[in-house]
Amino acid sequence: MSYETQYAAYQQGIEDYLAGLFTADTPYKKLYESMRYSLLAGGKRIRPVLTLEFARLGGIDWHLALPYGCALELVHNYSLIHDDLPCMDNDDLRRGKPTNHKVYGETLAVLAGDAMQPEAFRLMAEAPCLPAENRLEAVRTMAAFGAVPGLTIAAPMNEPELRNMMYTALGSGHPFMIRYPRGHGEGLPWRGEKFETLPVGRGRRLREGADVALLTVGTVGNAAARAAGRAAAEGVSVAHYDLRFVKPLDEALLDEVGRKFRRVVTVEDGSLRGGVGEAVAAFFNGRGYDVRVQRLGIGDEWVEHGTPGQLYALCGYDEEGILRALLDTRA
Repeated sequence: MSYETQYAAYQQGIEDYLAGLFTADTPYKKLYESMRYSLLAGGKRIRPVLTLEFARLGGIDWHLALPYGCALELVHNYSLIHDDLPCMDNDDLRRGKPTNHKVYGETLAVLAGDAMQPEAFRLMAEAPCLPAENRLEAVRTMAAFGAVPGLTIAAPMNEPELRNMMYTALGSGHPFMIRYPRGHGEGLPWRGEKFETLPVGRGRRLREGADVALLTVGTVGNAAARAAGRAAAEGVSVAHYDLRFVKPLDEALLDEVGRKFRRVVTVEDGSLRGGVGEAVAAFFNGRGYDVRVQRLGIGDEWVEHGTPGQLYALCGYDEEGILRALLDTRA
């Protein structure tokens, strides 16, 4: 079956499953109406689609995974409803339609989002045709995923990397989280390419350099690569490393950087507090390396709503911001 055909089958199964939720005649049917308004408003359904595909690759009938995949979609929609509220992003439209609070009011919108979260756990807990221990493990995982022991966290730079990380995760035998952003990819070819198992916890050197080390993780590495090329044209020799994995970090790679460089710039598409740059700086300090680390990412402050490009610029880690940081290492 082709990729397009399989994806369409997944989407249809997901839509049919979601359409059957919140249909009972209850005293709070207006709440159900509000929940269905957002839940059935369309979308790529990428979270449940990935859940079904992993089930299929694991030898499970993907139809049995529908409660789990749709539980993730409920949590996703819960976050969208709340993100759109006036106290958050204050959005008027979502997927081309008035946002939930514009149609049903803020009070009902808050309740609609809140009600989706426990319903997600119910779907998994009562999923038919799977053993009780499987259902319990799914509930436990979603409730405490951030603190799962031995968790691997990876972030790809592009589409082939994402594909290979998914392939690696499938065979890892351990909890594995892949972080990828919304929006467009880099447009690199991936269809028909050979799968590659990536060494877990190992980064890679993308560019040789002598003046400053640039450490990135995830898709921000693409803007960083362009900035490194521009910095070289202005006389700053940049060694660019793609960490690939947030957890575990590549300690051998960091040892190489600590021995060779006195200036390091880290770039991450996430919070600086408790982030990759902080972990890298702590590693250098613990090893006794005399390294000055400049961290680029999201600071400990509220960020305005905008497009990804606008927000990268606002937070100082778009291509221009990274270039400035690299050139500043000459001072």
